[in-house]
Amino acid sequence: MMTMGHREGATDELGHPVPPWDIGVSHPVWRWVLLIGLLLIFSVLHFATSPHQMWIHEFLFKVTYLPIVLAGLWFGLRGGSLLAELTGGIYIVHIRWQ
Repeated sequence: MMTMGHREGATDELGHPVPPWDIGVSHPVWRWVLLIGLLLIFSVLHFATSPHQMWIHEFLFKVTYLPIVLAGLWFGLRGGSLLAELTGGIYIVHIRWQ
């Protein structure tokens, strides 16, 4: 439990500083659920958007970087790489459909 919430200078129950990207989802399983959920939501929205709506299509593609960055911050290089590979696998399907 954090002593000061998510404000600057917040600490966890052991007194360690809480990084700004810590959004209160502390258990690794819940973090993975959140990351994969975000990836699926962004991917479905991207797939459902017509390529003729270029700026929306591109924005939804770029926003899929967010879960990858969060995975890297929460789980290090291995976690970021794993989610990047999963994202790539999902987008290969999208490219084959177009």
